[in-house]
Amino acid sequence: MRSGRLVALIMAIALCLPLSAAAERFALASRAVIATGPGGSVIEYARLVSNIRMQNAQVQFSGRCESACTMFLSLPASRTCIMPGASFTFHRAYGASEDFNQWGTEYMMSGYPVWVRRWIADRGGLSDRLLRMNYAYAARFIPPCGQAARSLAAARS
Repeated sequence: MRSGRLVALIMAIALCLPLSAAAERFALASRAVIATGPGGSVIEYARLVSNIRMQNAQVQFSGRCESACTMFLSLPASRTCIMPGASFTFHRAYGASEDFNQWGTEYMMSGYPVWVRRWIADRGGLSDRLLRMNYAYAARFIPPCGQAARSLAAARS
């Protein structure tokens, strides 16, 4: 219980700090973000996704979005789109204390939409094993990028 409060405090502080150089590669200047890459720190991605959410940026899934990169899936489908060939790789959080790893795993799972949580559960849940979701499955729930751009333009007019 006490470690849960400590992790919550650390997370609250981390969300207020400037983003690291690694996170800055997802530039928000164009109000569009390309979500691809090997992932990284759950806290860094939580901060990044929070900033993207506040700035109403559009996220384009392109290529492999692995590990913490999958946290972009917590954004509304209306603010995301997927390119052919994109994929998602999931696993439990690791690299910190067992309490923090458990918290990180639960944090990621709580942010995923129902269709992602169901897909993960059908494969035995998050563990050290890598679970890869392909484009064909994800595109059933995330609009293709050309379609998303047209929908966004129509909504603005």
